[in-house]
Amino acid sequence: MKNYLEKIRESADFLRDHFGPAPKVAMIFGTGLGRKHPEFPVLGEARFSEIPNFPDLDLSGHERVVRVLQCPERLCFVQGRFHLYERLSVHEVVFPVRTLSEWGVEYFFLTNAAAALREEFSTGELMLIRDHIGFFTQSPLPWPVLSGPGQDFTDMSVAYDPELRRIALEQAGIFGMNLREGVYLALPGPAYETPEEIKFLQKMNVDAVGMSTVPEVIALRNLGKKVLGLSCFTNHGAGMKPGGIFHSGVMETAERSSPGMLKLLMAVAGKVARSPQRPPGNGR
Repeated sequence: MKNYLEKIRESADFLRDHFGPAPKVAMIFGTGLGRKHPEFPVLGEARFSEIPNFPDLDLSGHERVVRVLQCPERLCFVQGRFHLYERLSVHEVVFPVRTLSEWGVEYFFLTNAAAALREEFSTGELMLIRDHIGFFTQSPLPWPVLSGPGQDFTDMSVAYDPELRRIALEQAGIFGMNLREGVYLALPGPAYETPEEIKFLQKMNVDAVGMSTVPEVIALRNLGKKVLGLSCFTNHGAGMKPGGIFHSGVMETAERSSPGMLKLLMAVAGKVARSPQRPPGNGR
């Protein structure tokens, strides 16, 4: 695990040398989301394959690139992530967010494509993640913590920052957006759920199900970072509507909903970036 932490520092040093100081906010976009980022000057970019120690994988719907934009504050846009279904360890899955944290990013806005589990939810709508259920994923925390930031045991009482959620709801109201709130559950994938699994999850008070985000949030909370989570409903759970669930349809809905999600996230980021209070970070 010591070698793992050394690799994180090496990757963070690359970002520091490539981009300079870390932006205050990083946005991480899931399947089909954020592909057309706002028309702001791109100060630099690096593909995952260029960053030392990042797994070199390719997946449809995930461009896998880190960009720094001037919007007017500097923001970090991360298109793509890693998943457990790519036969990666959970420590590899969270390696990018740990690297961004070590670089010095303080606020993380995590997005994902998800299946809606409530009939009243519509595809294309956004859901602010109030809390999550991660029973079905391995822990991404090094055990024991040999060196560096983080603790052996991590409080998850407030996984998603209440102030960031408040700002998101406020901005959604200003824009006239119907921003849902609910509980997100992550499963390993890559198979979509069966109708009976969806019925089971509904009984567990789950509002949306996907294949990401939860390991990253656990790792970031372990590091004391502030997290905002946002799901895009790209489909309903299996058995809730006629027909099957296909990746192409998920991609199409995500891309169609992406501009609204970006508008909301940019508004929240603007509030955060102008805030004078800066919580302790791990960057140098």
